[in-house]
Amino acid sequence: MVVGLSPSYPPVLTVSP
Repeated sequence: MVVGLSPSYPPVLTVSP
């Protein structure tokens, strides 16, 4: 349950435990 925005384009929303 850690939500982060990856520094790529297009932005990808990543959700880990």
